[in-house]
Amino acid sequence: TGYPSDPSSTIINLIDGWNWIGYIPQNVGAINDALGSIGDSGNFIKNQFVSAEYYTEFGWFGGLDFMSGGDGYQLQIIGEADLIYPNFEVDDNLTRTMEVKEMPEAITEWAVNPHAYEFNGAITLSVENREDSPGDYIAAFVGDECRGIAERMDFPFDDVDRGIYILMAYSNIDKEEEVTFKYYSQSEEEVVEYTESLEFTLDMVVGNGFKPFVLHPEINPDL
Repeated sequence: TGYPSDPSSTIINLIDGWNWIGYIPQNVGAINDALGSIGDSGNFIKNQFVSAEYYTEFGWFGGLDFMSGGDGYQLQIIGEADLIYPNFEVDDNLTRTMEVKEMPEAITEWAVNPHAYEFNGAITLSVENREDSPGDYIAAFVGDECRGIAERMDFPFDDVDRGIYILMAYSNIDKEEEVTFKYYSQSEEEVVEYTESLEFTLDMVVGNGFKPFVLHPEINPDL
């Protein structure tokens, strides 16, 4: 038994580069509020499942919308900073948004268990040769094994009419494993393979909302 820590009196000293951190508040907190004390020092954050990137003048954006107890995080910063979490009240509206989304039946085999892998990295992608829409997905593969999947998101900080896909990729090899990609169009119920590939490296951060890793040449597009 014990007493909860007081976030305001618990300072977490962060160093340049990657930092492993926990989450001290008792209640879920929006990421921009949770990391507000480090200001523009923030660069990238991830847990085992999702990530977010810091965009100067805009704030944090990605699949990681909020932080919660029980999760560990890797936080990458520039320089040094002191992280002091605020106290958060219980937010019933936020709790209701934490729902598990069901995958389209056509791609239910695109499943990955992050707990089965030791290493991960983040890739932000876009599709150039097609008009994508909400409900579309991109998945990463090593051979025939799915190593990560992401649903289309709107990127709110530019005027480009395209979606982005913020994908966590997983491996048990920390480098030199080739990652390929497949795209699923919900409106056309079609799976498309692309020729682009990249080499997995531990803690890689490839692309961002302004400059995503672009998929365009298709494999056998006429078949």
